[in-house]
Amino acid sequence: MILNNNCITPKDMGVDKKFCLDYETYNYQLNVIKEKKINLSEEELQFINNYFKEENYIPYKSSIELLKTIKMVHTPIEKINILYSMGTEVTESINNVWKPLEKFLPKNFLTLDGDELIKIFGFIIIKAKMPEILSHLSFIKNFTTKETKTSMIGYYYTTIEGGVI
Repeated sequence: MILNNNCITPKDMGVDKKFCLDYETYNYQLNVIKEKKINLSEEELQFINNYFKEENYIPYKSSIELLKTIKMVHTPIEKINILYSMGTEVTESINNVWKPLEKFLPKNFLTLDGDELIKIFGFIIIKAKMPEILSHLSFIKNFTTKETKTSMIGYYYTTIEGGVI
């Protein structure tokens, strides 16, 4: 049981180092650059070196803040749309971190599978400090159509539900 969520990292949740978006990812990027003998521009190197050095940097911070907004909306479709936006934001965050190296990586290098996404969502849920998340998920489950649950929006709902349970 994790008692202090301020210290938890994506690695603690079992997230692959290329998706941790912290120093695990930074070190992994440096190894990729070294192994593949990649020559980056000064600007690209500066981006990689400075990305994780922001004061109070938290991996997936924008996704965490987005999840917190679920309590501000009232309909199940609004709530599930927040989960969808959060999932999209996770992907965008990963792509942004790897942008300087994307042209040197295999095509499916940054593909997230469901298991990895569950771990990332679990990290986001813990960092969001939302004990009422189960109530929001239950509300969505009970008042959303089957069609919505089987769509791409529903995929993120099911994945975040897996991250909670």
